Amino acid sequence: MRGETLYEVTVRYDDGRTRTFTETQTPRVQSGDRVRTTNGQLTMI
Repeated sequence: MRGETLYEVTVRYDDGRTRTFTETQTPRVQSGDRVRTTNGQLTMI
């Protein structure tokens, strides 16, 4: 049985806080991309 690949995306907010999101699909964002969190989901700005 093969394990599921998980991707962790860590976001640093403008106020310095960080939050890590776990994705089951390859993230569409790259290091340095500006994103917004809406209803717990990442969206690019």
